[in-house]
Amino acid sequence: MKGIVFGKEYSNKDGKVIETDKPSVIKKVDYVKQNIVNLGVKYDFDSDLITEFEGLVITIDYPRISGFNEIKMLSINQISGL
Repeated sequence: MKGIVFGKEYSNKDGKVIETDKPSVIKKVDYVKQNIVNLGVKYDFDSDLITEFEGLVITIDYPRISGFNEIKMLSINQISGL
């Protein structure tokens, strides 16, 4: 989960862990917050109606934690409870 939130991908090669940077959920949430008006125009929705925006990670299995750095974490089975 930490890798998703902070934008790290982990793999193994020849027994060594390789860490690769990728866009983090935190940066993606920040991008949407900063560009909500432009995104509303591009995707045809009224950005004035959006008063709150949160990051959310959905997993197949139940996550061990409910959130990390203001990013909520839910199982796919918990979506109906939103």
